[in-house]
Parts: sequence; C-alpha cells; structure tokens
Amino acid sequence: MFDTFYECQRDLDNRGVICYYKGAFSQDIVSKVAVMVRKKLRLDAVQSGVGLKVFSVVIELMQNIMHYSFEKYSPLKNTDDDTDLRFGVVMVGRQDNHFYVFSGNEVENSQIDHLNSLLNQLQGMDKEELKKFYKQRRRQKDTAAENNSKGAGLGLIEVSRKASRPLEFEFRPANEATSFFSIKIVI
Repeated sequence: MFDTFYECQRDLDNRGVICYYKGAFSQDIVSKVAVMVRKKLRLDAVQSGVGLKVFSVVIELMQNIMHYSFEKYSPLKNTDDDTDLRFGVVMVGRQDNHFYVFSGNEVENSQIDHLNSLLNQLQGMDKEELKKFYKQRRRQKDTAAENNSKGAGLGLIEVSRKASRPLEFEFRPANEATSFFSIKIVI
C-alpha cells in the first residue's frame, strides 16, 4: 500500500496539483479549503484577477457538491438540510501556465439529461453569450423550482464565464441509479 500511496503522490505532483480533497463536504470544509487555496495562490504571487477566478471556481464547485451530490450521510432520517454531509472530490492544479479545477460527485441518472443539456449549451457559448445567458437565467424565477435546482444552473454559468477554455465534463455510470459526474474548468 505504501508504494501505491507514494506513486499517487508523485502522479499528483507531476500533474501540478496544489490541492486535492476527497470526502465529506460541509460549509466549514468549503471555507477551509478555499482559504488554503487562496493562501497558496497568494504565496505563489499569482495575479490577483486570476487568483480570484480560481478561488471563485473552487468555491462554486465545492458548493455544487454540497447541494447536489447524491452520496450523502444524514444523521437524522428524512432530512435534506444543513445536517447532511455530501461526498465528492475537488482538485486544483497548475499546468501549462493555466490553473484547472476538477470536481466530481455522484448524481442521480434521472438528472443527467438536464445537466448534460445545460453543459453542452455552455460549451458552445462565447463570453458575451455567457454573460447574456447568465442575466436571462437570473430573471427566470421558475427555472430553479422547475428543475429541482437551487440556483437555475447559475453557478455552472458563472464558472463557465471565468474559464479560459470551454468546460469539460463526463458522466461515468456508477450503478443502476447513479453516475459519477466530473467537471473540469481551466482558468
């Protein structure tokens, strides 16, 4: 096991990873990871505009895990509130003069079509189209309730606006009910 652990560490180093977190997500974890990323960027003298974008994307993707991950632990039966712990993974790195942020978590297969449609739409938009789409979605009051979403996809639109390249994503079947959703944002 030690050899595997060492190889994993070397692989993360070779990929320019500066932060990797896998486990339960809570508001406290989001805050602590975000502060650590911000401090690392400051210590590396990253331009403040770029650092702010990385910081914002990290927070948004971790909050998505907190709100939407299928894998959760609820200490109280039949709850869906702040007492739940949601599970996922986030990775921040730097390679080829760009930062990247990956996140991943399980989602219900019934959500894939809607999510896939939105993400494909975002991939095809330029900066101006993303800005207009963001404003349009903010005005739509019923969209969030209609799609069982807490934000009408605004967070995904926002991270797409901060990206220097179109976002990348994948749905990998985990079992009959869920798939592992991964997303990569390059800044």
